Amino acid sequence: MSKKSLKNLHQAHGKIVSEEITGLDQIFNKESSYKTSLAAKYQDKIGSMTLEELKDIASELGVIPVDNRDSLIKMIRKEFKKR
Repeated sequence: MSKKSLKNLHQAHGKIVSEEITGLDQIFNKESSYKTSLAAKYQDKIGSMTLEELKDIASELGVIPVDNRDSLIKMIRKEFKKR
């Protein structure tokens, strides 16, 4: 085949999409820093994290990672509500 005829070819993946799209992040294939869009699940998740894990998440969100666990959780929750 010549190079000109290769440009006209198209490829299909043939995959059946069975997921229900619930937001723009899924449409544009972007992941949120929060890993979930449900506040209750996120609250439970951050409540069970260690201080080091919370500091890592705070850094990703642009929040200053303080050493007080309760204050850090409050700041992360506040940032979650903004998004």
